[in-house]
Amino acid sequence: DTVSGTIAALSDRTPLGGVIVTVKGTDIETVTDANGRYTIRIPGDPLYRTVHYSYRGNSTERDVAPGTEILNVRF
Repeated sequence: DTVSGTIAALSDRTPLGGVIVTVKGTDIETVTDANGRYTIRIPGDPLYRTVHYSYRGNSTERDVAPGTEILNVRF
């Protein structure tokens, strides 16, 4: 599966570039572009369906349900 999305600031919805996006428990990683957009591959194994977001010392995680194609996050 491939998941794409946009990461924006919680306060004013400004897109966040430079957010590190990883699939927890794997070495799969990407970084959001200047417009806060990302695309990442999610393994089929149900053990690896959590996406971790890290930005300037803050982090959050989201579980990805099978079939999810878009995952937007406010950070």
